[in-house]
Amino acid sequence: MDLCATQFEILKSRLTRISSNFMGDEMVDEKVRLQKLRKYVIYHNYIYSCSELVRETYSIGEFCQVSCSVMIVCFGLFKVIITPLKSVQFLMLVTYSTTMIYQVSLYCCYGQRLLNASSTITEACYMSKWNTCSLEVQRHLVMIMNRANTPFIMKAGGIFSLTLETLMTIFTSSYSFFAILCQVFNADE
Repeated sequence: MDLCATQFEILKSRLTRISSNFMGDEMVDEKVRLQKLRKYVIYHNYIYSCSELVRETYSIGEFCQVSCSVMIVCFGLFKVIITPLKSVQFLMLVTYSTTMIYQVSLYCCYGQRLLNASSTITEACYMSKWNTCSLEVQRHLVMIMNRANTPFIMKAGGIFSLTLETLMTIFTSSYSFFAILCQVFNADE
């Protein structure tokens, strides 16, 4: 995911500089711009297909990993409450639960980074001084902008997106489940 996000950022950087790095004969500049822009269109399609391949490859694994990690965190934190503070088991449970929280957070943070990087491509086309370019260059920029209007979202199992909003939902749901476990445990005593 990080590699795909980095590729989107590289494309963004190249698109913003498409009009500003040429000097000399204007006709040659437009030909060079057009050649570069055609390569950028192909590069943009390549980034999308690469990102789609990553999503298809890891989607089911991410879903299983995130689902299991959330359950482990809920039960681990519940076990932490009923374990004596000065025991080795307490330290192990806290460490393991923290690691699982970190793992879920990593998936969602990298998914958010990919979403943010892919959603800035439209802005990069607009910031490229498009109004100084030829009509043909402007058409290619519009083509890239139309494709980039839908940002790329990494999904786990095709069910939920891996974003910071989803991470907050996971934490809220985990806490709710944790609170129910505590109520059930306290009612049994």
